Amino acid sequence: MRFSLHRPLCLFTLALLPLAAQAEATLTATIIQADFSNAPEARLLVRVMDEAFGSQDSSIAERSYCASHGEAADRPGPDTCFSITLDEGAGPQPLIAQTLLNEPQRGSDPVYVEVLYRSHYPVDESGSASRPLAAVRVEANGFYNWNDEQQQSLPQNYKVVDKGFYPLVLNDADALLNSTYRERLGRLPEARQAALREAQRKWMVFRDAECKPAGGGAHSAFGEQEHNCLLRLTLDRARQIATAPVMR
Repeated sequence: MRFSLHRPLCLFTLALLPLAAQAEATLTATIIQADFSNAPEARLLVRVMDEAFGSQDSSIAERSYCASHGEAADRPGPDTCFSITLDEGAGPQPLIAQTLLNEPQRGSDPVYVEVLYRSHYPVDESGSASRPLAAVRVEANGFYNWNDEQQQSLPQNYKVVDKGFYPLVLNDADALLNSTYRERLGRLPEARQAALREAQRKWMVFRDAECKPAGGGAHSAFGEQEHNCLLRLTLDRARQIATAPVMR
């Protein structure tokens, strides 16, 4: 069990504080990818980092609150165990679904949460919203993100590659895929581990071939930018691995 250095040591004083005051801003929540292709339904990938604790502490996704609540019956994949509030500027919006895509063990590891909601931003024919912003508050076990009042831009999959943006998001996508793959591998018996390793190797060959620019141009055989294609397939694979039932 972790303790913050900022928590009052006096139990009497702590008992007098309202519950809201006990929550501490030790997290950061960063929206690293937004998908408006099914507008008005929008899908966000949010990275949550525990800034106050390191590799020797347990992850916020693995603490007792999450363990006691288990997985939600009406949601696939691991339960987020997080309270998430999203605001595009007109007040909190109801969420359709939220899914924890990985289950890190260490406090220094990123936690990736997928949020599905109905966006108010208009979307053009290319599937892009015009300069969308949103503030996200993530609370877990009484700890919340200190940047919850800050509106963030929602990075989208543009047709024109932003060379500064895509490498950053691709790094997150690769980190998420590696995390979900390792976690799933650890849950399987040895015989099925070998099958998953082989399937993953073949999937990586498929992904690279699918996204490779064709004919010396900048687009894949299906007309997609290479970075867009890599990001889409990597995130789709991470979701598939994270939410698939474990068959023994």
